[in-house]
Amino acid sequence: MLNKKEFLENAINARKEEIFSYEININNFRHMLAEQKETPDPELEDFLKHVETMLNENILEQKKSKAVLRALEKTMETLCST
Repeated sequence: MLNKKEFLENAINARKEEIFSYEININNFRHMLAEQKETPDPELEDFLKHVETMLNENILEQKKSKAVLRALEKTMETLCST
């Protein structure tokens, strides 16, 4: 069974991985949209609207994950200082 510190360490690492995953998605979506601006393809118009939506969703979800990470880190600081 995990103690509180181990549990928080695991949760912090999971958030960091999640944030990294969102960053990869965000970068990929931005590259796709930039490429479309440079070399437009009308057949991809609907798909790229979806990509833009996914970009915005991933940015928001990453912000949420960063907020959770900050809270977990504060909790860890409190736990380690007592």
